[in-house]
Amino acid sequence: MAGGRGRGQSEVTLGAGHVIGIFLGAVVLCGACFALGYFMGRGHGAPRGTGSAAIAPDANADGDLTAKKSAPTTPSWDFFPNKSGKTSSATPGLTPEKAPEVRSPAPVPPSGPISMPAKPPHVRIDRKPPVLASGRPGLSLQVAALRDRADAISLAGFLKQKGYPAYAWGPGPDRLFRVQVGPYATTRKAQAAQQKLEGEGFKSILRK
Repeated sequence: MAGGRGRGQSEVTLGAGHVIGIFLGAVVLCGACFALGYFMGRGHGAPRGTGSAAIAPDANADGDLTAKKSAPTTPSWDFFPNKSGKTSSATPGLTPEKAPEVRSPAPVPPSGPISMPAKPPHVRIDRKPPVLASGRPGLSLQVAALRDRADAISLAGFLKQKGYPAYAWGPGPDRLFRVQVGPYATTRKAQAAQQKLEGEGFKSILRK
């Protein structure tokens, strides 16, 4: 009996090292299968688009379902600071209208000859104030008393150019050159001329 059992069957004896190796191999194999299944399921479940637009089913006129791509929505306001540090509030896609440029018209050249301002007439300095044609001293309007001879000549020429009977004389005992208008024969004429001078900004003193 013992001899027959030995010939028909053989016993396999595994040591502790073999059992631990088989267990670790099974654990590694299960972990690899689990990881492969996880990554495959994640790849099929996640959308392959870039995230800018979502595909939604839509029914056409024939009743078939077609994929409709919705346009990406853009925010109407931008609150992110730009490079200059200021917040931009412009609406994307809208360009502000440019104000029309206003150009001034070109100057039109004069058709006729250009008239130059007349040069003030030359006035000489007299030693004494002039008298009337009758030889009597008249009434004069003193406009200024100046220390500079050239200034007296210039002012008298300016008044003469405006139509006033202006003259300059001096220097007097105080070494001043006087610019006067006249002489006038009557007080009425002298006062009328004085009012006209004041209307043009010249104050005068009535001198006899």
